[in-house]
Amino acid sequence: DLSLQKLSGTVLDYNATDTCPGGTNPVQTSIDFQCGKTMGTPEFVALSECVHYFEWKTYAACKKDKFKPHKEVPCYVFDSDGKKHDLSPLIQVENGYLVDDGNDASDFYINICRSLFQGSVPRMVAESNCRYEVEWVTEYACHRDYLESHTCKLTSEQHDISIDLSPLTLGYSDGDLSLIYPGGDKCSSGFQRMTIINFQCNKTANNGHGRPVFAGETDCTYYFSWDTAFACVKEKEDLLCQVRVGSKHYDLSRLTRYPLGSFLSPPLMTKQGSDIRLTYTEGTTCENKKTTTTILTLKCKPGLSFDLSPLTKPNGGFYNVTSGGYDYYINVCGPVKAAACPENAGACQVEKWSLGEANSRLSYYDGLIQLTYSKGSQYNNALHTLRSTLISFLCDPEAGAGSPEFQVEDNYTYNFRWYTSYACPQRPHECLVTDPITLDQYDLSLSRSTSANNWVAMDMTNVSNQKKYYINVCRPIVPVPGCDHDASVCQMKYITEKEVVSVSSMGKSKKGPIIEARDRLLLEFTDGSVCMSEGQKLSYTTLIHLVCHRGAIVKSPQFELSQNCTAIFIWETKAACAIQTQTCAIVDPDSNFKYNLQLLASKDGYRTTANRKDFLTRDTFIVNFVCDPNSHPGSITQVHEEMSSLSTHVVHNVLFEFSTALACVPAAVDCTIAVGPLGACGVIGGKGFNLGYMQSSPQVAEDGSISIVYQNGDKCGNSSTYSTRIILQCDDSPGSPVFDRQEGCEYIFLWRTSEACPIRKVQDNCRVRDTKSGYEFDFSSLKDGNFSVSSGKYIYHLSVCSPLKKNVCPAKDGVSSCQVTENTHKIALSNQKLSFVGDQILLNYTSGDVCHKIYNRSTVISFSCSPDKHPQGLPEFMKETPDCTYLFNWPTALACIPVKTTSCSYSDGQGHSYDLSPLALDSKNWEVDASTQNPRNKFYINVCRPLVQQGSWKCPSSAASCLMDGNNYLSLGQLTSGPELDKGILKLQYTGGHRCPDGSNNRSTIIHLQCDKDKVQDSKPILISEIEDCVYSFLWPTAAACPLNTSQHDDCRVTNPATHLFDLNPLKKSEYYIIYDHKQPQKIFRLNICGEVTNSGCSAGTVCITEGNTAVSGGEATTKLSYRDHVLELTYEGGSPCSANPLLKHKTIINFICRAVDQNDNSPDFYLNLCEPLNPIPDVTCPPGAAVCMDPDNGPPDIGRSTSGPQMNNMTGEVFITYQSSTRCAADPHHNYSSTIVFTCQKGLELQGSPQMLRLQGCVYLFEWATPIVCPDATQTSGCQLKDSQLDFTFDLISLSGEVQINVCGSVAEKSCKQSTVCLVPGSGSKMPASSYGISKAMTMDFKHEDQAVLMHYGGGDPCSATTENETCVFPFTFMSKSYSECTKDGRTDGKKWCATTSNYDVDQKWGFCSGRQSSILFTCEHFAGHGTPELLSETAGCLATFQWKTSAVCPPTKMECKLVSQHHTFDLRSMSSRTKPWKFTSQGYYYFNLCQGIYGGLTSCPTGATVCRHSKSGQTQTLGWAYTQKMSYTGKINVNYSDGDDVCGNSLKAKTVIQLSCGSTVGHCEFVIGWETRLACAVKPQEVHIENGMIKVPDTGTSLNLGELYTPHQASGDIRTNGDRYIYHIQLSGITNNSLPKCLGANICQVQLNADYRRKIGSSDKAKYYINGDLDVLVPSDSKCHNEENRTVYSTITFYCSPSVGVGIPEFLLETDDCQYLFVWHTEAVCGLSSRRSQAMGIMLTLLLVVLVVCLLGYLLHKRERELVMQKVAGCCKRGNQVSYKYSKVNTDEEGGEEEMEWLMEELEAPLSSSSHRGGSNHSNGHIRTKPVNTDGLRSFSLDEQDDDSEDEVLSVPGV
Repeated sequence: DLSLQKLSGTVLDYNATDTCPGGTNPVQTSIDFQCGKTMGTPEFVALSECVHYFEWKTYAACKKDKFKPHKEVPCYVFDSDGKKHDLSPLIQVENGYLVDDGNDASDFYINICRSLFQGSVPRMVAESNCRYEVEWVTEYACHRDYLESHTCKLTSEQHDISIDLSPLTLGYSDGDLSLIYPGGDKCSSGFQRMTIINFQCNKTANNGHGRPVFAGETDCTYYFSWDTAFACVKEKEDLLCQVRVGSKHYDLSRLTRYPLGSFLSPPLMTKQGSDIRLTYTEGTTCENKKTTTTILTLKCKPGLSFDLSPLTKPNGGFYNVTSGGYDYYINVCGPVKAAACPENAGACQVEKWSLGEANSRLSYYDGLIQLTYSKGSQYNNALHTLRSTLISFLCDPEAGAGSPEFQVEDNYTYNFRWYTSYACPQRPHECLVTDPITLDQYDLSLSRSTSANNWVAMDMTNVSNQKKYYINVCRPIVPVPGCDHDASVCQMKYITEKEVVSVSSMGKSKKGPIIEARDRLLLEFTDGSVCMSEGQKLSYTTLIHLVCHRGAIVKSPQFELSQNCTAIFIWETKAACAIQTQTCAIVDPDSNFKYNLQLLASKDGYRTTANRKDFLTRDTFIVNFVCDPNSHPGSITQVHEEMSSLSTHVVHNVLFEFSTALACVPAAVDCTIAVGPLGACGVIGGKGFNLGYMQSSPQVAEDGSISIVYQNGDKCGNSSTYSTRIILQCDDSPGSPVFDRQEGCEYIFLWRTSEACPIRKVQDNCRVRDTKSGYEFDFSSLKDGNFSVSSGKYIYHLSVCSPLKKNVCPAKDGVSSCQVTENTHKIALSNQKLSFVGDQILLNYTSGDVCHKIYNRSTVISFSCSPDKHPQGLPEFMKETPDCTYLFNWPTALACIPVKTTSCSYSDGQGHSYDLSPLALDSKNWEVDASTQNPRNKFYINVCRPLVQQGSWKCPSSAASCLMDGNNYLSLGQLTSGPELDKGILKLQYTGGHRCPDGSNNRSTIIHLQCDKDKVQDSKPILISEIEDCVYSFLWPTAAACPLNTSQHDDCRVTNPATHLFDLNPLKKSEYYIIYDHKQPQKIFRLNICGEVTNSGCSAGTVCITEGNTAVSGGEATTKLSYRDHVLELTYEGGSPCSANPLLKHKTIINFICRAVDQNDNSPDFYLNLCEPLNPIPDVTCPPGAAVCMDPDNGPPDIGRSTSGPQMNNMTGEVFITYQSSTRCAADPHHNYSSTIVFTCQKGLELQGSPQMLRLQGCVYLFEWATPIVCPDATQTSGCQLKDSQLDFTFDLISLSGEVQINVCGSVAEKSCKQSTVCLVPGSGSKMPASSYGISKAMTMDFKHEDQAVLMHYGGGDPCSATTENETCVFPFTFMSKSYSECTKDGRTDGKKWCATTSNYDVDQKWGFCSGRQSSILFTCEHFAGHGTPELLSETAGCLATFQWKTSAVCPPTKMECKLVSQHHTFDLRSMSSRTKPWKFTSQGYYYFNLCQGIYGGLTSCPTGATVCRHSKSGQTQTLGWAYTQKMSYTGKINVNYSDGDDVCGNSLKAKTVIQLSCGSTVGHCEFVIGWETRLACAVKPQEVHIENGMIKVPDTGTSLNLGELYTPHQASGDIRTNGDRYIYHIQLSGITNNSLPKCLGANICQVQLNADYRRKIGSSDKAKYYINGDLDVLVPSDSKCHNEENRTVYSTITFYCSPSVGVGIPEFLLETDDCQYLFVWHTEAVCGLSSRRSQAMGIMLTLLLVVLVVCLLGYLLHKRERELVMQKVAGCCKRGNQVSYKYSKVNTDEEGGEEEMEWLMEELEAPLSSSSHRGGSNHSNGHIRTKPVNTDGLRSFSLDEQDDDSEDEVLSVPGV
């Protein structure tokens, strides 16, 4: 009753005057109004106690007219059956629908029941006489949520929606989502309490779930609203609004809108069918003054699908339900056949009544499926009402089939409730699955939509019965006739080549993917069609194992097997790889394209305006990225906004659309744009720019260079356009363009290439060779053919390399080109020589008919490469030039060079990617020496591309591997495929080379690439074996074979591929750095590193340059750090325009180099590298790019850059490298400094050797480098020993014998192995025989210097089952009607074994030689491995087994570097490295140790190579460290570490020893710390002093030392060697004059062997130098050669220590060091004057004080005469101390001639006589010293110590370091 209404908030109640039957409350209607976007319609919700509840979502309930339209009409209709059809969901609030009318000239828009904005998807079906008919197929035209079915199946695609409220533990509700809980307690008004929950879509609700909020109460009905993401409709992709259609609509806002009509009436049902028709009239005026009318027809398209047939019990079976003492039997869609039930009853109460006859009519309403059985047994009431049953099926995804539950008997109807998964709407399963443990996500977006095809897999196991499978993922297959609609897999078979259904359903998608392991998923499709297996009735099941395969092309599933009604597939796909989203990028698993949105990152965010608001996308909003190829970087627009206020917070959802080209899949570049072909394109600052079109021909300059200019690119500045200039210069190499400079808006590139050289090559016989590639083009197949070309009124007849046939052009014989028009023939004569000009192949016919009275006609045919014109192609007429030359273009495959490349990358499916492209060379090839036995042979290899042709060689152009055998070149294979993984190692295989010696197969190459992170630049392939001179196997240890690590080249970081990641973010400041111009101090630069400059006076984010009151921008900051030519560089571009040329803008370039610490030494050090610039050196300043550097920089720091490779001096046979520098020479300003390194041969175990600086010769720094690398290489094999001539060392592998299946130097013990060295023994139970892989008699050995490895190869094994062509033998095979089960010699006369590669040679004639099994073992040095064990690296075709054996047996004796450079200090510890005896001390046992090498002598039980040993008191010898583990560092102390010792502490830790060259103590943790106080650990360099008249003056104190008394002869003993040799040393500082030692005359020090006649000088007096380093050192060199290194000489050092009590003292032998230095110590009082000034002054004062006291005492005690006598004696004693002095005079002798020798005459002089105290003195004997000119430039080298990192640089130091 309208008069009895009441409004409470948003709830409107109407009361009636009637009273509810059976109650006291009146009949009532309650309408809950809620805010909606359209007018909406009232929806019935529930009926409870005569209260009718409705819900009405409408814009009228919204605040502030938020969604109020200009005009809207009701948008629903009821049909004749009272069913409601509601089109409100189709109403567009903001946009209309774009109708696909097939006309691109105009766009047609409509809306539903509401005035128009814009829109998408209806279709124009008629357009005539101003009448438009639009047809729209949509599920919204179906009646509202109610369907019936008579097949017990309910199919509907009702809303194409998927709503799942199961996470809220609630059921499914369609349409307006409401959940009603009736039947609560009664309230005071008499109503029963009831709860209604209204669900609203809110994608950003709390965790997606949201929470209920109380909305109000009316008459004990409680209303709640619940915002949750689970109530949001997920629409199909093809129903989304498509504003852009292909490339035709980029911006619809620019198009004019044509209103086609207005709404005048609501929708009407059509007379035929269930369609709804909308009519729009009174549109714009059309022809004949009519107005436009539009009719829109909407057709029903069902969408949900239910199938309850699995619940039907067959053969009258039933479900038993017991309730209230009654038993109910129920069947679904079928009768119950039980004795106690009436016939045909679908449900019955046992022994009494039928509760309804069975039927299959399901009904669906609002998410509820119901089955009604009616016409049951009669009630005993007056009307004899028939019983009925109502079964309500409710969705429970976890319930499975479920079971019925009795609820209530109401109104003669028995109500049952049934929770079952079959009542859940079938919907696509979630294809995104997350691993709950690792949180890895997998996206199986492999499902095919309705517009695409299914995946297809073939079962080819039975050729006569092939099967085909249609497969879809996470959803049913796209409909296939005969296949079940809900099947995800369907099997087809072929009958008379026709495809028919075999199994209609091989399984259904019941659940999502299952994670089996990382990057391995399982899809299981179950409940397929019925299948009988071994008498059991099963259902078909399909299992698909998805395996991650990164980088693979899009593959289909592969059939594996089918058994027991289960089909199994394997699917390699990137979709099975874990999604990696560490960066702002995501990869499409289907296309493998990576979308990278990193360039859109902005600190300022993006702004857009909508709904009178400014949005800044830094808050939490949803952004959809849309492809727009013309948007760089992109723009953002607001699409949708939702706002609602809850009691706890405000919900604000905003959806944005970001249009950007970064969301587009890149298409192939179309270089034939309308305005001309694109010549150059640049990506600058992340944006692409057209840098010019090809609009002009190349021009030749006077210097012979060629210029190509591309003009009219994109706009540059206000008035210019970008252009590109390429300058091509002639060069020997193919080259590539290099950016040179930018001048204004023009980019200039320099391209040095052989293509720019004038090449003209002519050959006969219709062949021509390209001299660059070596490929010979053969056009002989075109000979003797006549080719005709029509152009206009002319016909041209052409012949190639031969004349035309006589009847074609009869005017003259020998004609090859002829122009014909009617009866006129104009000719050009034949020239059968092809020309190769540049890169064009030309055929020129000359001397034709006269033209224009002055020219002779000629023809030029240009052959161009066209691979698809195969084999010949046809000529095309181009034009006739003014001088009567006819030009033809002939595209043909004959003009193509068959060069192919393969992919150089590989993904192993485990998240590891590999890239071998660093090994692919484009200007040279990898060279591999065959072996020391075949020095003439050389292998050339390239990776992933053919060999680069070199000069005059003859390797085929298609070969990727080639053997040079003297002057013969053999192809060892061509590219066939990219890398692949073989047992964990990358493998490359090249096939199709030259014929093998057997004449039937082709040579091939197999390269195994092994990951070795240390092999960055010095890696090379190693030849492992040659099988029958046919299959060549290489092993290549290289860092390129290691998995790639992700590197970031933005965010102020960049990777040097050979070293590590540079990160300059720590240099970023909050404000800026200030730099002053040293030339113009008033100019100030303010800049930051990878960050903005703030508060600088310039705009933020730029480099600010201020000068006076002016400020300009020097470039905008960026985070893009680059690494070019070994230099870190940061470039800021786009600054202020330059004042001199406004077209140019300021640019700032910052180079980063290592900053050295303060240098405390003025003596220079030299750093050098070979063939490449120096690596960064800690604490040393070297210019970027320098290859030789001198430090400190008081001299020229850059004295050489890598400009050329090594060269050979043909006169001396020496190898040298010369580096030119850019530093001007001080001695000759017309030249720059340069450095030359001369390499000399020095055999030995120091593999690299070390350089030494010889001298500065003018402007050239000259270095010498003695190294074994340049020595002639040869090896000698004797049994199991291999001697290498370079190392001068013999490897003995006898200790490795005795392995079970590999006996290196003998044969294995297994009898079945037949005396084999390497044998494959099958496991127990196998019937396969043992296989021999080689015998010791066929063993060869070689040493590989590049890898420091011994390669041992065995041949003579058993025949293998693979032929020399890598095809497998087939056993048994038939030959001459006889069966063979092994290789045979039958049929051959050469005795070689062969086999057939098919089962019947007589039929197929396919065969190959059987090669014998071989094996190769690569022994590599591994100190930690001990004996080691072999590991199988690879096995090739069962014929070649390659092993790697890491063992210490091939480790040569280790001698470590004994110099350390750190913090610009140089420490030389070679004097502490002893070759005679170890250092020793006692502490709970005896400790023996050495430095830089193993212990010699002293402790015989200490193993060879051990550096530190301990001999316990119990007599046990323990190793505490090995020489090869040495690591040196300096942190104020010198630490020398040795590790890998024995487990002496009992805690499973290997002992480690730290020798601290300063004071220390022994500590625990199984680490022995040895303190060693030595002056060699001091950073202070010794100070050289000079001796004059036998006196040395100490510069620091002024003290003079008198060494005269030390010049007499002395002897030093104590040198007893471990082999029993005993030596004494004669020492005389003035030179030995003892005639009994004739070999020692003139030496300062001479070594004499007591047990043999051996004498040699180890110190010469004319070269002695004196140094003060706390004590006095005398360094005495000699000319004697070092016993183990011929290029090194012996020298001696005597260290003098102050010892006042021993007088002159005697020298003592200490030890012989590793660098042939003999150390002596001499304790003497002669050097006690080295004490400091303070101690000297104190001594003088004490002496004076003592003298005064004595004199005073004597004065008191003695008489006068006695006093005088005592005073005279005291004075005489004082004078005597200074009485003797020495005078040296030079006397020229020239006795021997040739050398300017000199003698020094040493005379003892007395002090001047005094009148009172003169005493005569005896003359002392004269000593003389012969001296020669002293060479002070000899330098020794040592490696830069970088703690744990080894540097490849060398550091040189002057003497005395």
